[in-house]
Formats: sequence, structure tokens, C-alpha cells
Amino acid sequence: SSCLASQLSSPSAGSASGRHSACARLRARARQWPPRAPMAAAGDVLALSPQETSKWCVSLALCGVRGRVLRELQDQILRQHIDGATFDRMLRTNALQDLAIEELNPRLALAIRRSWTTDFAGVRLVGYNGQESYRQPPPPSDS
Repeated sequence: SSCLASQLSSPSAGSASGRHSACARLRARARQWPPRAPMAAAGDVLALSPQETSKWCVSLALCGVRGRVLRELQDQILRQHIDGATFDRMLRTNALQDLAIEELNPRLALAIRRSWTTDFAGVRLVGYNGQESYRQPPPPSDS
């Protein structure tokens, strides 16, 4: 769209922070995850299946993770049964390179980690147990 083109050609798009903020704005507009539901709120407890984690990766295309790298990442998530909690742990320990995806370089791994931490900031991800994914409300406060 013309709005997209103007954002990409804006003067701030040339700087690293401008590119990151433009990427975040574009992802926010194009996000299909979770379908028709708000993102998890801070304090939520969330379990994502490997399928849901792989589906989330589609949002990475707007930040430069696309094509073969994106397909291989999604494939490895499904093949190795990497749920949201495991993926989160891998990102926090810089272990994405362990997936042995040939074109997944440190710059792309950082883009993936930034995107994930933006989307799931303040959310506690728990292991997926093979049942329907769930969002558990935070425990009631003692006040």
C-alpha cells in the first residue's frame, strides 16, 4: 500500500532504530496472530503448541525473516516439537543457531528475538501439554 511505501521511504527508515520501529509498526498492522484475538497481556500465562509457535513465525517476514530461512525455521519448530516455552527459552539463551538453519545468521536471530519479546513481553509461557492451548488469567491478588 502507499502507506507502507511511505513508511519504508521515510528518513527514519535509514537508521537502525528507524528500521526497527518501522518494522514493529508494519508487523502490528499485518499481524494475523493470534487470529481475531488480542495479544496476551502482561501477567498472562500462555501455552503455545508447536503449530501455533510456527504460525507466529509468519509475522517475521516483515522484519526480514522470509523465504527459505522462514520455511526452515517453521519446519524445525514442527519437526522438533518446539512449543512456545521452549522457543522462548531458545531465544533467551541465543540457542536458535542450534537448529542448524544454514542462512539463520546472528542478525536474523536478533530480529526474531526482538519480535518475540515485543509480542510476548510480560507473559509467562508454559510448556504445551498436547491439549488445546490456553490462556490462564493471572492469580487473584491478596488485597
